Amino acid sequence: MKPQTKQSLQVKHVSIAIGDVVVVRDVSLTIKPGETHILMGPNGSGKSTLLNGLAGNPKYTITSGRMVLNGKSIAKKSPTERAHAGLFLAFQHPVDIPGVRVATLLRQAVQSQTGIRFAKQKFGGFSVPAFTDTLRTIGKSLNMDERFAARMLNVGFSGGERKKSEVLQMAVLQPAYALLDEIDSGLDVDALRNVASLIQTVQRQTKAGLLIVTHNPQLLEYISPTHVHVMVAGRVVASGKKELASEIHAQGFERYISKKLKKNESKKSKK
Repeated sequence: MKPQTKQSLQVKHVSIAIGDVVVVRDVSLTIKPGETHILMGPNGSGKSTLLNGLAGNPKYTITSGRMVLNGKSIAKKSPTERAHAGLFLAFQHPVDIPGVRVATLLRQAVQSQTGIRFAKQKFGGFSVPAFTDTLRTIGKSLNMDERFAARMLNVGFSGGERKKSEVLQMAVLQPAYALLDEIDSGLDVDALRNVASLIQTVQRQTKAGLLIVTHNPQLLEYISPTHVHVMVAGRVVASGKKELASEIHAQGFERYISKKLKKNESKKSKK
């Protein structure tokens, strides 16, 4: 018998609250390197809360359960410690950060994670000019203006540019596990294809495990999931393969919402 690998992101019976309100209830997922998990569900079902709670956003509190990354518990770790351990979150609504250039932010992030010190002069791979050239190359694959690296982070960015910027950060930081919250929103067909292509390229290079929240079935034309999950009222109520996403695209979430309502009514009647 082969020994079981510790390489995974394990979410074990996790519940997450915003203030005093529990939004995510008893969710369990295991994401292994190279796997792509798609999380779907109606608006307000807790998908973004799950991702923010896993990433360590201080507005979201894990009230119960365990979170284990590559064999180590990280539920009590800070967002920075989780990031250094290999976790990455692409925000649903990236915020403007005036005064901070895209290139500066990413260079500092790489330096923080790796300890690399970037020289001001261009030599080897660890210089500011060489790093900027790398950003331009990645940005070109996303059809981003070559001047984007010098722009203030998200300031004046369109919705699509903000999403491309998030994927650019993932490509540079190369996390072990990436949580992508509606990374496809605000993108036209060509931009969606470019973003999906870069996500897949990074995943092939790093074997990253992905958890992607989406409402857009078109994304699945470019990214093929290994697992699909449906979340309703804070709980994962169904899991399956790509066919589950196709079913939801054709029939919607009504079946799962009705099933959840019936369970709740049954519990009330027993009290």
